[in-house]
Amino acid sequence: MDEGKLSLLDIKTSHTVLEGLTAAQLYGYAEALKSHGITVEKTYILHLKNDATYDFIPIDARKGQMIFDACAFLHGAIKQGGSK
Repeated sequence: MDEGKLSLLDIKTSHTVLEGLTAAQLYGYAEALKSHGITVEKTYILHLKNDATYDFIPIDARKGQMIFDACAFLHGAIKQGGSK
């Protein structure tokens, strides 16, 4: 919970964080939770760095919807042998 709102936190330990791809990932997680009646209101990245510092990054997961949908489409096309 953050400020009384259900929040989703994605912890990253990679050297760099690609915010667009992480937004798509968080969007997918939020949609999966929504299908179970759980509404996520805020999303964040916690980027843990090798030098023992971190970045706490608020993310608008809705901005990841287009990337998520494109990946889901490609996954479906590959599963079906490239044809729809």
